[in-house]
Amino acid sequence: KVMIKKRNSFKKETLKEVAKISSAVVVMIDTMVNRLVNIYAIPEEKIVVIPHGVPDIAYGPTTSFKK
Repeated sequence: KVMIKKRNSFKKETLKEVAKISSAVVVMIDTMVNRLVNIYAIPEEKIVVIPHGVPDIAYGPTTSFKK
């Protein structure tokens, strides 16, 4: 149990340090923003949400997207 706590603490501190030197932190879901702000003390303005999934556009010719 002590090893797990040490490992989790190391992961938490590592994530905080990486976020500190990063210009942005990218997440795929909105709920991660709150977790990163509240648990890891990462400034919200550094966090960017890029949703996971398929674009919400109709299927059709792709020529216009290739310009």
